Amino acid sequence: MSATGQEVKPIPLQPVKSSNVTHVGYCKDSMCLDIKFKSGAVYRYDGVSQDNFDCMLRSKSIGKHVNKHIVKGGFGCCKQ
Repeated sequence: MSATGQEVKPIPLQPVKSSNVTHVGYCKDSMCLDIKFKSGAVYRYDGVSQDNFDCMLRSKSIGKHVNKHIVKGGFGCCKQ
């Protein structure tokens, strides 16, 4: 479920190299980003652009990008 209460299909997750994030997945149709943290918690962020997702994957530090541009970016969020 998304932060806006909409049903969203499961988003396939891909592993990433990060000290805080283990997997990410993105759905361009719903603009939802799923992030699995080292703690095992998975959060869904709504309204994330494809460009923001692509920048995250290209960043030197995925964790820093997630913190600055996703977590503190004002996106709706819910724990999965």
